[in-house]
Amino acid sequence: MGILLDAFEYMFAGGCLLAMNFVFMFLFGLLRNLPALLRAGREVLRETLIMTYRLYRPVITHAQAVTHRLLGIDIGRSPMRVIATALLSLLIMLGFDLVLRWRVSVFWSVLAVLHGSAVGLIWDGLEQADGLRTGEDLQ
Repeated sequence: MGILLDAFEYMFAGGCLLAMNFVFMFLFGLLRNLPALLRAGREVLRETLIMTYRLYRPVITHAQAVTHRLLGIDIGRSPMRVIATALLSLLIMLGFDLVLRWRVSVFWSVLAVLHGSAVGLIWDGLEQADGLRTGEDLQ
């Protein structure tokens, strides 16, 4: 019986060492590829902000004339534009909540407001997005 327990003990210890080896290999691989992962994350964030800008630009430009005429506020300028895009982002999230019955939490609300504020802050830089994109003709 003692030999059987020793065999299970060695199998358990070997399994734990193998699992630790897998964890360390994953962490070292993650650290090795961290610059590439950060570049890819930055590119995804950039494309998301450009897509949101292209979605918000017609809404803000059409609403600019209405708000200027009715309220005397120019939402095309930076401070009001940041507030307008943050509210627009929050309204879109709340619209998804009404249509899809998502549960809106404070975290997602704050994230939507931060996303809209980021789009409003870098609005002018998004109009002329620099750099080469996939599918561009180099000639």
